[in-house]
Amino acid sequence: MKAVLTDKEIWERFKEIVSEKEILTERIYQIRLTDLGRLIFENADENDLKGLNQRLACVLRRHQIRVIMRGGRRYVLIPERLLRELEAPKKRKTELLP
Repeated sequence: MKAVLTDKEIWERFKEIVSEKEILTERIYQIRLTDLGRLIFENADENDLKGLNQRLACVLRRHQIRVIMRGGRRYVLIPERLLRELEAPKKRKTELLP
């Protein structure tokens, strides 16, 4: 079964997983790309996962998230600024009346 998600849907799913702390139990800033791909593309077939992970890596790079190769495996390095943005509630800007 092939997962059909747009780049925007992939990015939103990534933010949802990071904010729910499914992968970040002790403030870990790196995760294997294949593990992250399995979380994002839950119903994807193992044969399709390689291509989907390449697309995931492209989406992450567009959002300034580094994907590095270490020991023959690809790892996603999640910056701390992104974690803070996802964890912190959005503050509304209020204007002061004269």
